[in-house]
Amino acid sequence: MQNHIHVKRKNMKAFLLGAVFLALALVGLVTIILSAIQATQKLLDQSDQKQEYARIIAPVVMFDTVAFDNVAKLDNKSILQSSIWKILIDTQLGNSENQFNYDDTGLVVIPASDVEIAAKKLFGPKASIKHESFTDYESTSYYYDEETKSYHLPMMGKVPLYVPKVERIEREGSYVNLTVGFVPPGSTWGMDLNNTKYEPQPAKYMMYQLMDSDDGLIIYSVSEIKQEDLGNLAPSGTDGQAASSQTSSAAESVEAAGGSEDGISVDLNKTT
Repeated sequence: MQNHIHVKRKNMKAFLLGAVFLALALVGLVTIILSAIQATQKLLDQSDQKQEYARIIAPVVMFDTVAFDNVAKLDNKSILQSSIWKILIDTQLGNSENQFNYDDTGLVVIPASDVEIAAKKLFGPKASIKHESFTDYESTSYYYDEETKSYHLPMMGKVPLYVPKVERIEREGSYVNLTVGFVPPGSTWGMDLNNTKYEPQPAKYMMYQLMDSDDGLIIYSVSEIKQEDLGNLAPSGTDGQAASSQTSSAAESVEAAGGSEDGISVDLNKTT
């Protein structure tokens, strides 16, 4: 019990001080995502609007969710993991009344009812989910307890696949079209030997269409962008190249901040 209190206090302190690279727990990962969004947009301009849109779509972009033109066509796992991470990000930002709760083994506990609410806030009232256990791209287990109607997931430090970089905003009536760059997190910060900041370069671009709703903006659709429609925007490489360089880039970024690659990958889950 004392261990969990220590971890929570340590990560909150890290968040307040901006030490995003000392992320040894779940709270630290949320901080990495939010700080990456902020750093990425600040290198472009000081647009608070772009940062706000980036925060809305971050739980979907971070898992490289496939394109969809109707939330009913989106697979259940994508909705579940994005909704869970919306809860975690909102809680860290103070935009939610929820607090992180833990079970006896130290796993974070999230009620299924909260996930349902988050899904509708993220994708709209038509979002429907089937509660079930699943694993993510790093084989991290999200265990669903049918008896308590809650999800249990380990506290861990991990790097998302991408963080969003909002390049363009186009408002069309009740819709907002966002041209979004997918930036491997390791390339969103760091310095070279001359103390020059790395400029974030997206590995690819997608179109995110948001729609006004009674609960605010929801993600209505996600679509591919044709190369000829990018204009002066161009991906820095193929998806394969981005994926292969992600681990080394993340390690270099952590080193530049005085951290370690091991600090990012530590899994504090206790075996049940």
